[in-house]
Amino acid sequence: MIYIIGILILVYLYCIMPRMFHRPDYTELKKSVFAHRGFHDKEKGIPENSMTAFREAIKYGYGIETDIQLTKDKKVVVFHDFNLKRVCGVDKKVSDMTYAELRELTLFDSNEHIPLFSEFLKMVNGKVPLLIELKCKGPSDKIAPLADRVLRGYKGVYYIQSFHPLALKWYKENRSEIIRGQLADCYKLQKRPSKNLAFFLQQHLIFNIVCRPDFISYNYKHHKEISLNICKYVFGCPLAAWTVRSEEKLKKVKKKFDVIIFEYFNVNNH
Repeated sequence: MIYIIGILILVYLYCIMPRMFHRPDYTELKKSVFAHRGFHDKEKGIPENSMTAFREAIKYGYGIETDIQLTKDKKVVVFHDFNLKRVCGVDKKVSDMTYAELRELTLFDSNEHIPLFSEFLKMVNGKVPLLIELKCKGPSDKIAPLADRVLRGYKGVYYIQSFHPLALKWYKENRSEIIRGQLADCYKLQKRPSKNLAFFLQQHLIFNIVCRPDFISYNYKHHKEISLNICKYVFGCPLAAWTVRSEEKLKKVKKKFDVIIFEYFNVNNH
């Protein structure tokens, strides 16, 4: 029985193990703080993931965390939600609309529009580091190779992260020199058993076996999660905290996490 338990522990550790060999240099990553979806402020008319929010982040010297996904005509755009309703007031999926159709919409009734990823990169032009989340819907989603095609000509510093291990697996197999991070959270029980299984595996970082991430990007509220702590303290894996929204939380989070993703306050004052 002891041998079986020992084997199960070894299998578990093998599954959650991040990249251990040929690791890239994490120095610059660990120095970075990232403005979540840009340095946005809805009350000041600066919507999330807007060009103005990105310019504000650059002005303060913050790295930029942002999200990209595909339109119906396979254009890579900067937008977080799969559905447009919350931000644009239209109950449709981004993937069901062409980019020309999306350009007719505005962000939170502002004058800002959904940017093309290429436009965003051209504007940033290497001024600050980027943390790019790949919004992937499944095995057939081509966001990773299409995003990489746009990024090939970009000269600035950037890192890739995703909740979907298959998007990161593509980078592991095709662009292993790019630092990649597994996004994860602790989840509530769902009605569909298959969803519960997937969430369980992600929460406990079992999907690391698929993509062997360089860092873990985790909801800081669940910093005691055992797999997260094993990755940090046993395997030496950097941790990114999302999303810190107050000065008080920042002080606590910095004790464990190496990278901070924040919004709604000025980190430069601390």
